[in-house]
Amino acid sequence: MNKSLGNAIAVFSSIAPVTIGAGATADSVNGEGIDRKGYESAVFAFHNSTPEGTPVGLTITCTIEESEDNSTFTAVSAIDASTHNVTNTATLTEVSCDLVGLDRYVRAVMSIQFNGGTGPFIFVSAAAILGMKTELPA
Repeated sequence: MNKSLGNAIAVFSSIAPVTIGAGATADSVNGEGIDRKGYESAVFAFHNSTPEGTPVGLTITCTIEESEDNSTFTAVSAIDASTHNVTNTATLTEVSCDLVGLDRYVRAVMSIQFNGGTGPFIFVSAAAILGMKTELPA
């Protein structure tokens, strides 16, 4: 049996790097759906750059949603949203979740609220690392 880490996990980009803001005071970005079939847990890694422009600060809420058909998504109620306030730093936020009992598809969602300032914008992205594979290779 090959017990390497690469055979026990799968890594997906849910939110490709994207710019949020550019004049808006609030915005959100929905990630791409990820087929989690064959995996029982996940860690979502949410990343944001240092804010640009002159925001006083901002609040980012990171959530995970599920879907049966990779089309209509709803928030996963068993997972608390991770909210963090950002001033002038890049931030990495990890949200772990048990996938057992969830629908087949999951995705990352980031909601951004700018708190004052002029012309603020930020770059965000999210990746999912699926683990606890139900069938390991021989």
